[in-house]
Amino acid sequence: MQHAMAMTRLRLALSLLVLLALHCSPVHSHGRLYEPPGRSTAFRRGFNTPANYDDMSLNCGGFDNQWNVQGGKCGVCGDPWQGPRENEAGGLYATGTLVRQYTMGEYMPIVIEITAPHKGWYEFRLCPHNDPNTPVSLECLDQYKLHIYLHANGTTVNRYHSLDETNTGWVGGKVYLLAKLPDYVTCTQCVLQWKWHAGNSWGTDPDGTSCLGCGPQEEFYGCADIAIYPPGQGIGGVTLPATTPMTTTTPTTTITPTNTTATTPTGTIVPTTTTTPTTTTAGAITCGDRQFQPDPNDVNCYYHCSNNIPYHQCCPPGTQWSQTLLTCVWTK
Repeated sequence: MQHAMAMTRLRLALSLLVLLALHCSPVHSHGRLYEPPGRSTAFRRGFNTPANYDDMSLNCGGFDNQWNVQGGKCGVCGDPWQGPRENEAGGLYATGTLVRQYTMGEYMPIVIEITAPHKGWYEFRLCPHNDPNTPVSLECLDQYKLHIYLHANGTTVNRYHSLDETNTGWVGGKVYLLAKLPDYVTCTQCVLQWKWHAGNSWGTDPDGTSCLGCGPQEEFYGCADIAIYPPGQGIGGVTLPATTPMTTTTPTTTITPTNTTATTPTGTIVPTTTTTPTTTTAGAITCGDRQFQPDPNDVNCYYHCSNNIPYHQCCPPGTQWSQTLLTCVWTK
């Protein structure tokens, strides 16, 4: 009798565990569009924009909301499909602040900050919107899927697999990339969309294939407001040698910018290598009110102040510190 009761309790416990497993969301791996800074992240980069301290969680309201409630739908900037759309025009964080300016056709430095490299892939889309007062559409963003330059072999792809060890740029919590801007598109306000389709959960594809990364996965997004000008007017990107192999999509339209004033930090950054930066402890400068300060004796290093204590850090080989953008940059 006691044995039968024990077995019944065991079956009930196992049933509860199965139900919990079915209803639990996948393990979260958070990330944000750090460079150019996304609408929810711009405050971290010195812009006078509303602060979103949960800017690493623009994941469509979570896995369950996106896939089980909304059938896979999500706001184009990572807000829940049903709202509120705080990162789209009219929302709290969509102020229309231009965070960067570029020249058409050049390579745009991109930095993604993540908690862990949880597989999956990134895509970047661009919409020449020119109207910060109206929401951008997915149809407009789909016009221009940007090509990402691979340092390993000098080619480009329009989907970057974040854990491909032949081309990953993941260093110390950040992924450093270059994306090719369209050759003939200019705009006073373009919307750049970052999409991260994670791949760290078990799932099943429509064809019945089951694997880690198959089927629905948690997704993260970020949108940044940028401007793209004709040659000689943009700042913030880089031009690679003409011999660099690349694949681009020929644009069908050209948008001519109107006069605009952008509050934009200047500077040019390029992604780092996969070498981990060296960190030491004490520094010999006075922190004051600046969190980051350059090393006056070494352009490859800087000081990071925490609790008014300066910590000396150096960039990966081939890069140097940019006090303008507060990140390491390629010297190219």
